[in-house]
Amino acid sequence: MRPPLEPHSESSPGPASGRPGEPESPKKAVEPERVDPRVVERRLRSGHELLLVCAYEADSSFEKFPLEGAIPRSQLASQLSELSPEAEIVFYCRCPEDSTATAAARELAARGFSSARVLAGGYTAWTAAGLPTARRR
Repeated sequence: MRPPLEPHSESSPGPASGRPGEPESPKKAVEPERVDPRVVERRLRSGHELLLVCAYEADSSFEKFPLEGAIPRSQLASQLSELSPEAEIVFYCRCPEDSTATAAARELAARGFSSARVLAGGYTAWTAAGLPTARRR
């Protein structure tokens, strides 16, 4: 279960004016960095502090698209307490333009994990590069 984001307060100062009571300007979402699958696999093998996460909420999606060294998103909450906020967390999906992974990385970055990233090309790019998958029985 993910903790909720802090609620918006109408009495908080807006960034443009700095005056209490003025609504905040909408913030543009920062695009997470996209990392090449070969780089991620190399970092995993070398013991780099990196967590590879299937971005889909349903464990059944992880079962369909498992990558070697990855965990399902349902296990992410239990892993976060063991990681530093600078730990590299790479999300993957099989969506066009990595949309699910991008949303998951943005969400985690908003919670203070500055190194939330996206596997460039996701599951499809990983397997096309001949990198190992972890087939379930």
